[in-house]
Amino acid sequence: MTKPLSVFSRILMPTALALATLTIGRAEVSEQDMEIVDRMERVFVQVAEKAFPATVVITSSREITPSRQMPNEMEDLFEQFFRWHNLPGPGTPPSQPRQPRSRPLESLGSGFFISPDGYILTNSHVIEGADEILVRMQDGREAIAEVVGTDPPSDIALIKVDLEDVTYFELGDSDQVKIGQWALAVGAPLHFDYTFTRGIVSAKGRTLPLPAARVQYTEQEYIQVDALINPGNSGGPLLNTRGEVIGINTLISGQYGYYGFAVPINIAKRVADSIKKNGRMVRPWIGIVMQELSQDEKNYHGVESGVFVFNISDDSPAKTHGLERGDVILSLDGQPTNTPIDLKKLVLARQPGDQVEIEFLHKGERKKATITLTEVPDSLTQIAGSSTPRNSVRGQATIEKWGLTVDALSEEIRTQLELEEDHGLIITEVKSKSPADRAGLSAGDVVLEIDYNKVTDVDDLTRLLEESDPDKGALFYLYRRGEYGFRLVKPTE
Repeated sequence: MTKPLSVFSRILMPTALALATLTIGRAEVSEQDMEIVDRMERVFVQVAEKAFPATVVITSSREITPSRQMPNEMEDLFEQFFRWHNLPGPGTPPSQPRQPRSRPLESLGSGFFISPDGYILTNSHVIEGADEILVRMQDGREAIAEVVGTDPPSDIALIKVDLEDVTYFELGDSDQVKIGQWALAVGAPLHFDYTFTRGIVSAKGRTLPLPAARVQYTEQEYIQVDALINPGNSGGPLLNTRGEVIGINTLISGQYGYYGFAVPINIAKRVADSIKKNGRMVRPWIGIVMQELSQDEKNYHGVESGVFVFNISDDSPAKTHGLERGDVILSLDGQPTNTPIDLKKLVLARQPGDQVEIEFLHKGERKKATITLTEVPDSLTQIAGSSTPRNSVRGQATIEKWGLTVDALSEEIRTQLELEEDHGLIITEVKSKSPADRAGLSAGDVVLEIDYNKVTDVDDLTRLLEESDPDKGALFYLYRRGEYGFRLVKPTE
């Protein structure tokens, strides 16, 4: 059995000062300076030498049938001319129109061994829809891989090949990654197999926007690096200078200079372990959509930190144990939840069936609830609002201090908006540069609540805004194009 990659015994010496003393074209470089540079160079060389045998190039192929409107790039241009103009091609009877022909489509990505028995980690998008997955190693060996399991929300896939005596990586601890440390990427960018690039960790905990209905259980955290990453790097390892995997290269972003984003290896390890055990990723779930608090929102709620419950699923563990939208989660099992990432990590470290104690703020009152986590339901597609009694009253008003004009909702408008609630007022105009405008309110939004109190008519809205704390502002609960959300609006002096 091949042993995992050995941990480098020597840590990089401080090199910035030494490099700064190098003067091009002048013989002012000391032997000591060069020794530091050589030592750094040897570390990179050793990582590359150890990494290449454990990294694989993945070719995913599938058959596709192009539409009749899409020319097959392998066909003769002369034949394309006839097809584009709806004319029978050479040898084609007029009564038999040319049928589109299926052709193979291949995509290239990367992956890496995590055990001596042929298990490989990669991105799920690298093998998505593949009819065949060919794995090629640096020594020239090839094998067809079987899919053990995929997890699109985290973009992680576990595949396996029937090969022996494979070199595999030692997996690091992505929680210990520091901003500024070296980050080394290996993969097959742009069909250049076994390319090794170097950079630094630029940021941690990066998140990407996702549909609101999936925020509560979808992995969003990424390690950002400036190591050069291109298409084909996907699924390949991101390494530290000890040769340990700290992430899986997954995304690139940027119009002129690209940054790379890697799924932290601790997330990938958790997904791989679950796939091995269950055949799929089993996620614990509390059923909330989370949002980070701005400083104004922290002041409004009177907290220094916490995670805002943007919305909550019906019949979810959180809702059945007393949490409501608009609450602020302060801690889980005594551990502070300063950001949605903090809460997400704490939840995902548990299993369905585990009990957790959540401390939260409900309308200014601190409470605790013991919640039994469940598994994310397969049928979860959206966060639905609850219906309320019908008691809307018509009326229109302009509230200058807040910069908005509202009107009552007719049944026709409710139907057009697909609004379930039978209360609320629709915003018909928002004054430019007003408090409402600065808070992001728009014409067409429906105001359902102010400071957790229902708005049934203009009188309700006017009264609730007058009663709100001018220093904190008023918390609007809105409906906008099928989605619900909160906006904190602070009035003008």
